[in-house]
Amino acid sequence: MLPFIPDQIDSSLWQTVVDRLDEGVVVIGDRRGMVSYANDEAGRLFGYPRDTMLGLDRDDFASLCHPDRLDGPRFCQMMSTGAIEDDTYEVMTADRRLRITLMRMEAGEASYIVMMLREVSHWRADLIAQTVIGDDMHSPMMFAASYAETLLERIERGVTQSFELHDLSRIVHESIQRALSIWKRIRRLYNTDPLYSEHWHMEPILLMDAFATALIEAEEMTAHEGPEFIFDMPDDLAPVKAAAPHLHAALCALLEAAMSHLNADDELHITARAKGRNAHVTMALHGDTLPLDGAIFDMMPCAIAEQTIVRHGGRIWVVSRTGSMNAFSFTLPLWED
Repeated sequence: MLPFIPDQIDSSLWQTVVDRLDEGVVVIGDRRGMVSYANDEAGRLFGYPRDTMLGLDRDDFASLCHPDRLDGPRFCQMMSTGAIEDDTYEVMTADRRLRITLMRMEAGEASYIVMMLREVSHWRADLIAQTVIGDDMHSPMMFAASYAETLLERIERGVTQSFELHDLSRIVHESIQRALSIWKRIRRLYNTDPLYSEHWHMEPILLMDAFATALIEAEEMTAHEGPEFIFDMPDDLAPVKAAAPHLHAALCALLEAAMSHLNADDELHITARAKGRNAHVTMALHGDTLPLDGAIFDMMPCAIAEQTIVRHGGRIWVVSRTGSMNAFSFTLPLWED
């Protein structure tokens, strides 16, 4: 659709628009039953550089009219009826909060709606700043959880307007991916500069108890019924040397990964044996629904489990051979008095 400017409009009316603008303008005209946008042309007419324009595209208009947004129904009714009375709407896009002021402009028999856009804030930067203030941002999972929690709290308090669920999903997904990228950089720093590592409080932990606690949380986090878990750990297995909250996060990540890919008819056998100074744990997946290879550690949440186990002084790998069942294996150091 070509940009369209109603050149019949009196210059004094255009000046009125310019005087009330901060950063941009959109002109909507009814041309053969279609909505026409004039972002670039309006910017040229008013002398605004293109990179300062806050233009709206088709998707933006659909989003503004979405019923889940605070002003959505009112804005949609205005657009459909054309009942314009100098009014202001607060709307949220994926990145910004905008204030839109509407004007109706007459030019002979033609009538046009002018939308004046003013950027109120770029809220994502503020949200990230609020999230990282906390002292417990020690893993990508915690960052993503806190990011989403901060966002939801702001929405519940009415600080921001509500958005569609896919917006929230995308934001959380992006935060996880970015946090993982940062986490990998930190890991390289750990490998080259041990003094950079955060001190973890190590204590003796019984693996059976740790798995039982993690399983309860993993089951709560998984939407569908997971596989049957069969544990095989000797009663005299010595405790492992680990930081309780970090080991818990790693086990939850591994269990959640398995439960999300296995069915209720599958079995997950978890065995643990003492081998030298380490506990050797195997999570064998009985069933062919989860083909494994080393690339799985590039994905969330297994990447987090790998980072945590490595930092405990253990290692983790995948057993995946033709004709045999797939398995996770990892080691953790045993507690020594």
